[in-house]
Amino acid sequence: MADTSITRDAPSYVRGFVWLLNYISGIITFFFPKLPLRTTAQSASDLYYASFDEHDLGTLPKAVNLNGHVKEDTSEESRDEEKQRKLWRESVKLAGLKSGDTLLSDWQ
Repeated sequence: MADTSITRDAPSYVRGFVWLLNYISGIITFFFPKLPLRTTAQSASDLYYASFDEHDLGTLPKAVNLNGHVKEDTSEESRDEEKQRKLWRESVKLAGLKSGDTLLSDWQ
């Protein structure tokens, strides 16, 4: 199991529980790989793949949705351009963006 040292300053009973959970999660994911429980090593592997893989994802991938190492389509609703524009307009309004707050040229 990969050790993140996130609990290095925690009390010993917390470190012991996290150590035990690390090994239990490794066993569980070995026998039941489809569960949403992920080890640190699995997550690190997926992040490395998403960051550096040029064979499957291309040099500068855009709008790629990954589930682990598997490319998946986003929802139909997320690809609706009118809904994307509406989301952008509402986000700009709620964030209170004004001219000069962003370097984007066509943001309004």
